[in-house]
Amino acid sequence: MNPEQIIEFVNIPLAVATLILTVLSIFQFFQKQSEVKTREFLLTDWHNTMEGLRNALFQIAQNPNRFSTKDDVVGSVNILAQIVSSMTQAMEEQRFFSTKQTLQNRQEKQKKFETQMQMLQDQFSNNQRKSS
Repeated sequence: MNPEQIIEFVNIPLAVATLILTVLSIFQFFQKQSEVKTREFLLTDWHNTMEGLRNALFQIAQNPNRFSTKDDVVGSVNILAQIVSSMTQAMEEQRFFSTKQTLQNRQEKQKKFETQMQMLQDQFSNNQRKSS
């Protein structure tokens, strides 16, 4: 085998490897673009939710006469606290956890949330019975 044949023989696998790496680079580029768009969407969504929370808190603070009892205020604030809790969870999942960890954490938090909601409903029912 002369040197020119060896070079031709080596060029074919190198060309194939270059083609594969080029396709992989293009795939990674589009995957990264998708991740950036997803992150931008999440940030926009979180920002809009925070604006809504701020406006809701302003309404509670500026219109205290709309609430007849402390329980009404507590109910309104509890709803806002749940929204903040879900946003916090979504941000933590985005920053810290893999998909498997996220699923496990969601299940644990869902159980905890259901327990807390049941306690709040029981407490609310007890308060209404006492006031009757």
